[in-house]
Amino acid sequence: ADTEATVRRVAAALGAAGVVASVKALPAPPAMRDCFETFVRLCHRTGHAKYAKLTDKPSPQLQRLLAQGRGPGAASVEDYDALVTEWDAYRSAMLRMVSDEGVDVLLAPVADSAAPPHGEGTIFQRYNYTAAYNLAGWPACVVGGVGFGSEGTADAGLPIGVQVIAPPCQDARVLRV
Repeated sequence: ADTEATVRRVAAALGAAGVVASVKALPAPPAMRDCFETFVRLCHRTGHAKYAKLTDKPSPQLQRLLAQGRGPGAASVEDYDALVTEWDAYRSAMLRMVSDEGVDVLLAPVADSAAPPHGEGTIFQRYNYTAAYNLAGWPACVVGGVGFGSEGTADAGLPIGVQVIAPPCQDARVLRV
C-alpha cells in the first residue's frame, strides 16, 4: 500500500509541476512475471564470470546469484537461441504495451516494498520492477527515498524508491522528468 501510494504521490507532484500525468495500471505482458528469471539466465549464459571479477568480496547475495549460473555445462547453441528468441518476444510485447496505451514515460516502484534495512540483504526477485525494464533495454532512473514505509509496519521508516522509465532510445524523456 505504501509503495503504490508513493508512486501516486510522485505522479501528483509531476502533475502539479505541469507534467501531464495519468495514473493507470497497464496490462503487463505475461512474460513480465518471469522477466527476472530470464534476466538471470541471460547473464549466466553470457559470461557470469565477469560479474564475479567486479569485486574481491562479493556479497552473500551476489555469491548465491553467481552460483546459480555455475550449473553443469554451458548452454547449447539451440538453448541460447531459444533464450534470445524469448527475450526478443518480451521486448516486442513491452513495446506494444506502451504503444497501445499511448504512454511516453512510466512511473513504477523499484521493488514490491520499502528497501530492506542496511546490511540485511535483499531477495533479488523483489526487484522484478527494475529487471522488467532492464531486460527490455529501456532507459530508467531511480529516485530513492521519495516515500517511506508507514509506522506500525515491518517497513516503518524505510525508503521507497520510484523509477522513471521510457521506451528505448528515449533517454531524454527520463532526464526531463
